[in-house]
Amino acid sequence: MQNKNVPTLVLIHDIDWYDHNKKEDQYLKYKGDIVQHIAVENLNGKEVPVLLLNAVKELVIKEMLNTQSTLGWEKMVDVSNFSFYKYYPDQEVTLQYISHGDTFEIRELHPFEDIDPYRKFGLVSGNINAVECIIKDHQNGTFFEVKATDLRTIPNKNYYEALEEGRKVGRGEANLEKYLSGMVNINYYMRNQSIYYNVGEIGKGMNKTLSRASVIRKIHPINSTQATISSIDLEQLLKSMSMTWVRFKHYTVLPYPIKLLNEYYLSNIK
Repeated sequence: MQNKNVPTLVLIHDIDWYDHNKKEDQYLKYKGDIVQHIAVENLNGKEVPVLLLNAVKELVIKEMLNTQSTLGWEKMVDVSNFSFYKYYPDQEVTLQYISHGDTFEIRELHPFEDIDPYRKFGLVSGNINAVECIIKDHQNGTFFEVKATDLRTIPNKNYYEALEEGRKVGRGEANLEKYLSGMVNINYYMRNQSIYYNVGEIGKGMNKTLSRASVIRKIHPINSTQATISSIDLEQLLKSMSMTWVRFKHYTVLPYPIKLLNEYYLSNIK
């Protein structure tokens, strides 16, 4: 009974409840509305505040898509000099995100009408999952592919020296900078026209297993051997991964427009 034009948080039962009682999940009828659900069965224990905040966060993202508005985030980061592309092999479709400052546009590219960089550069065959997204720099017209490498970050050398000497390494800001600088926050370096970056924890510690270690990703020009991203635009691009509304209390490993492309795909195409 919600208003279709108002973002609505809906309490429902989980899937097991409907299966056990042989009932239909009424939430499915509102799939096209601006609505986010949360299961009643999950509303217990210490995680309730996090669940509620995540539900509201997802609702805000759906409202962003509905209004095509950044809801004020453009004041924190400016990605208007870039376009973002992602290819979805299940439906063989490429989506494009274009920023217009406080508004944005998401377009489904048509192979015979639009320039689709995935098809233009032969990236729809082979290991397409290797290319996580494509970024176009409007300043020079260069397309950049974003890929995860097999490199991982580790603590600084003096961290291991401190352990050998039996010194305790705290998690204060000074120690994070001294011992774990490559494992927290967002870091980058440049080599051979490519930008290598990693996204770590938000200055509070580190993951201690290799499977959860911070992956180094590579931003590499596709159609030029000389093009680079200006330092000002690169700063904004990296900053676009620090929008914690995408992942509650966490940075993202890709610019936030990719989250909006993914949600658009799930809501309108898949």
